[in-house]
Formats: sequence, C-alpha cells, structure tokens
Amino acid sequence: MYMPLLVVATVASAVVQGFLAAAGFWFVGFDSVFLLMLLTMLLAMIPFVGAAAVWVPASLWLLATGRPGAAAGLAVYGAAIVSTADNVIKPLVLRGQSNLHPLLALLSVLGGVKALGPIGIASSHRGRGLGHVLLARSLEILKERYARGEIDKETFERMKRELA
Repeated sequence: MYMPLLVVATVASAVVQGFLAAAGFWFVGFDSVFLLMLLTMLLAMIPFVGAAAVWVPASLWLLATGRPGAAAGLAVYGAAIVSTADNVIKPLVLRGQSNLHPLLALLSVLGGVKALGPIGIASSHRGRGLGHVLLARSLEILKERYARGEIDKETFERMKRELA
C-alpha cells in the first residue's frame, strides 16, 4: 500500500532535516540545539510550513542580536541543505512506488509554479503524492464494493475507466 510508505517517507525526511538543522544550529552557537532539532522535525512534517519555520526565525534572531555572518550562514545552509533534503529523501524512499511518468511529474511541477508561483513547487509535489493516494484508495473502495455485489459490472467498469 502506498499510504504507509508515504508516511515513512515524510517521517524519514523530517528526521533527516532535523539532524541537518541541528548541525547548523550547533555550528552557529545556539544553546538549545536539541529543542530546535525536535521542533524542526515536527514542523518539517507539515505541508507548506516545513523546516524553514524554525531556521528562518533562528536566522532572524541571529541577525537581530548582532551576528549577521552567522545569520547569513544559517540562512544559506537552511535554504540550500536543510529544506532541500525533502526533495532528496522522499524520492529515495518512494522510488518505484509511483506509476507517475517523470514527464507528467515535471508538468505537474511546472503547472504548480504557473498557478501558484514559487510555492507551486511544493504544492505540486505534495499534491501529486496526495492525488496518487486518493486515486489508489478510490480504486480499492470501488473493487471492494464490486466484490460485495453493491455495484454491477457495467457501473464498475465505467467508474474504473473514469478513475484511471
């Protein structure tokens, strides 16, 4: 089933992002590295929030307290390494589990960017995973209803074509 694997991929990505962020927090001298790491892991699992919800305010705090070099370093590291880890870890975990052709995946990202701007990159990626899960679950429900005799063969075939 695709859904548990999607959960595993999300949690694995959040854990990796948390550890990567912790390294950055430690390097710039934060005292509460463990707390910041846990907070990063938690927020990294929330769509459209992510690890940036921790490292961006931390960078701003460093800037406000007179440490512009550390602030810039953490911001660059957070954007280039921590937040992009999601784009590496999830595909590695989900490899081979999606029947989505790579060209269609690219078009979904481009469509997301055109419709929503830069945030569309995240929404197309998240939406693709969610859409796949919803479609797979719909097909399962349809098959179960057909097997129980709740819908006839003609209806089953028509609905299956519409979902595919």
